[in-house]
Amino acid sequence: MNFETLKSKLKKANRIFLFLDFDGTLTPIVKTPYKVYLDNSTKKLLKKISKNKNFILGIISGRTIKDLKKRVGLDNILYAGNHGLEIYDKKKLSLLKGLSFKFYQKILKDIEKRIEKKLKNIKGVILENKRVILAIHYRNVAQNKVSYLKRIVKQILSEYVNKNVHLKLGRGKKVIEIRPDVVFNKFLALRFFEGLFKKNKKDITIYAGDDLTDEEVFSKLKKRDIGIRIGRKKKDSSADYFLKSPTELKRFLSFLLELKS
Repeated sequence: MNFETLKSKLKKANRIFLFLDFDGTLTPIVKTPYKVYLDNSTKKLLKKISKNKNFILGIISGRTIKDLKKRVGLDNILYAGNHGLEIYDKKKLSLLKGLSFKFYQKILKDIEKRIEKKLKNIKGVILENKRVILAIHYRNVAQNKVSYLKRIVKQILSEYVNKNVHLKLGRGKKVIEIRPDVVFNKFLALRFFEGLFKKNKKDITIYAGDDLTDEEVFSKLKKRDIGIRIGRKKKDSSADYFLKSPTELKRFLSFLLELKS
């Protein structure tokens, strides 16, 4: 990606709505999700961007907002957690309207116990209960056990769905998730924030991500906006540009800050 090709376009923009995924985008992917951390130089860079009036900065991730705020360390930016089920608009934290936290928390705890029992003999499984989403990480699971793991998760999920519990399966990099069966995604969270801060024709949205959930955002961005995929270039990606790693993204963020300062 040649940053200079965007210089003229970005310089003319009134404001830049900058939305970033977290894992695999701002930070490298690691074997254990709990061990992810944001390096100090990236934190300082995000802090500078957050204080620049030419930017609206937000993190849109599959992690919970509580987790994100702890790792990013900034209160004055926007957060969307659990792929858009949770929203933080600099003032308050709210769940997707109409979603019952207590109901899903109870159901997911039951499912978590059942999955844990069924998969107790499979090494490397990590269950992550994210308030209203249950994530089953299998990055550290032997390849010949992955199909069995997925089959067990689907089987247990189907038992609840058959009882009219509104749940569905979601997928990401080496993770499957059990989620509420309601309409939500990262793109809708992005659009909510654009509306909240009254994006106009002179503003540009930039979205950077690395996973399947980010592709939906890339495919729905307006022509004027910019989608950046972090990781290897993929022919079937809807991103406009590609950066190899979080390190390259950090260089791009520095470029943006210098351009709009």
